[in-house]
Amino acid sequence: MGVDVSKATLDVYLSHPEQALRLAYDPTGITTLITTLREANPTLVVLEATGGLERVLVAELLVAPLPVAVVNRGKSAALPRPSVTWPRPTGWTPASSRTLPPPSSRQPARCRC
Repeated sequence: MGVDVSKATLDVYLSHPEQALRLAYDPTGITTLITTLREANPTLVVLEATGGLERVLVAELLVAPLPVAVVNRGKSAALPRPSVTWPRPTGWTPASSRTLPPPSSRQPARCRC
């Protein structure tokens, strides 16, 4: 089972795609999620690391107690990679290929205090 955490919602993916749920990321949504997960009796609940947004949910799942793991998608070979390459916007160049003027010709940053 997997849970995608965002600021406002929890997207819950159970055994099959048609069993997906979207819950509010608030105390009521977390309670509903815990009830749903207890009924499903999962082997493991996997959450993607989302810059700390997942911490409250992880703590609640551990107190429940439910088996939970937080993974970093960029470092996990088990998670699928997107198979689509998106076109770059017209006129866009990667930052690594851009050239900057020499430091002496740059304007100093102004303090906006």
